[in-house]
Amino acid sequence: MTIEQKAKQTVSKLLQKTFKGELKWSRVREVEPLAAGSNDVIDAAYTTEYLGTQFALCRVRFQTSPDGETYYWDERYALMMIDSDRRPIWEFPNEPALTPLFKKVQLQAERVEDRLDRFLAS
Repeated sequence: MTIEQKAKQTVSKLLQKTFKGELKWSRVREVEPLAAGSNDVIDAAYTTEYLGTQFALCRVRFQTSPDGETYYWDERYALMMIDSDRRPIWEFPNEPALTPLFKKVQLQAERVEDRLDRFLAS
């Protein structure tokens, strides 16, 4: 099995375990970007640990320009293995499953459903 296949299966497993409530994610203030000195802005980051491996899932915003003159902000999601100091060890290849994983993690870690329930019950 190639590293890309293993990475894809790992993302799939993290997604399944998160949706089943078997993984708990926590919001963190800082995770170092993998590419030091880049213009990437990590505006939301969450971490979890499974079987001794720490993972960080981030929303990365960056400026892009289709014509070299007009710039706009775009975003991508990044999953990384990190060490105990939250320094990246390895970034997973980008894949579509990172989007629903991030959205579920954000809802879970920020307790959005609980907050909505409290609001609606008042």
